[in-house]
Amino acid sequence: MAMSFRFYYFPIFLLCQLKLKQCNLVAPLSNQEEICKSITFIQPIIREGCDTIMVENSYCVGSCKSITSISTDTNINPSNFSYYCDAAEIHEEKFQLNCNSRKKKNLTKIIAVVKSCKCKAQIL
Repeated sequence: MAMSFRFYYFPIFLLCQLKLKQCNLVAPLSNQEEICKSITFIQPIIREGCDTIMVENSYCVGSCKSITSISTDTNINPSNFSYYCDAAEIHEEKFQLNCNSRKKKNLTKIIAVVKSCKCKAQIL
């Protein structure tokens, strides 16, 4: 089989790593327990000698569920998955600054703009 993970959807399901022939019991959690969203704010772009401009950006905030899975193999330690709210989609956008008191009158500034957020997993 090409897949390394297979999920069986039951009230309590198995998380199996087929290559290692190991399965873990995992209890399902409601999506209502997980909140990760973007908050819009106005970000000033400031450069000495240039006019300040205000741009719309976002940051991520929220709480995400954590899971500990217990292996059916007693020789393997439990896996702890920590989830955190982070940017899912980021675009770099260019902004032109008007800089009358500098030799170079126009300056381009590149800013990372957060478009969306989601919970991401990290194995501890």
